[in-house]
Amino acid sequence: MGVIVTFINRKGGVGKTTIAVNLGGYLAKTLDKKILLIDLDAQASASFWMMTQDLYLKKIVDYQYNPRNSSYQIFRDAIFNENFFNQDVGIQKSIIKDKYGNIAIPKFDLIAANAKLDNLEREIVNYNDLKIAILLEALLTHDIVDLYDYILIDCPPNMSSASQNAIFASDIFIIPIIPDPLSFQGFPELINSASQSLSIAERRRDDHKKPICGGLILSHSRETKTMRKTTEDIRNLITIYKDQGVLNEISDIFLSRITYRTAIPDAQGQGTILATTSGRKTDSQTEFEDLAYEFDNKFKDLF
Repeated sequence: MGVIVTFINRKGGVGKTTIAVNLGGYLAKTLDKKILLIDLDAQASASFWMMTQDLYLKKIVDYQYNPRNSSYQIFRDAIFNENFFNQDVGIQKSIIKDKYGNIAIPKFDLIAANAKLDNLEREIVNYNDLKIAILLEALLTHDIVDLYDYILIDCPPNMSSASQNAIFASDIFIIPIIPDPLSFQGFPELINSASQSLSIAERRRDDHKKPICGGLILSHSRETKTMRKTTEDIRNLITIYKDQGVLNEISDIFLSRITYRTAIPDAQGQGTILATTSGRKTDSQTEFEDLAYEFDNKFKDLF
């Protein structure tokens, strides 16, 4: 059974999508893992990145009023008692292509987002069962979890119903964070918000498994004295949360850190990801490859 990992932060611009997409690419390409990325953000940044614009428009946007090829349909099926999500068409298989249109990473699949996810907060009030269990029940019902080594979930920058569903479904949640004072101030509130979903999961999941915080991934454009101090503040707060039993013992800052360099937007502009970017190996590629190895070593035997 695959390990479900959610990337969550209430703050935007911290690298959730960049990390989810490029980490997934290296897990699939370099470590030969079978990866599914589920995009739950109505902005669909991960979906746009992994699919060509033409393909996204054809397969996802053309379905705005009948969005059966997207993660939104998973929620529609539960809320409106539909039965339209089908993994054969809902999962975009081997979606990363090279510049010639050939499959570049055979083991990297996607369930794309649809803009109609913005309607979820209004529509989910019609669902009479446990509202944050919809995603997990769908993944189990469609036997999707057994198909992959890791299922990575990219969330919107909030604690919406989509994000709460992702946490409830997870084995692990990871917090990408920029070590600056503003992000640090929001960290306790994020942990408190996530803890509510974790407590419900422990009580209501059939396996009574409480998702655990797998750690924090730091991203920054350049390291400064303030960032070094904030990193220590975050580390000290993690220790306090561990002592209080709020965070698990494996919750810590990843050794691998992501620096936002031009290689990342360059890859986006070329319609590819770092794992398939040709030419001389860049520092960004090395960082994500290191992160993939650290990630897999940390979690592969945990469950």
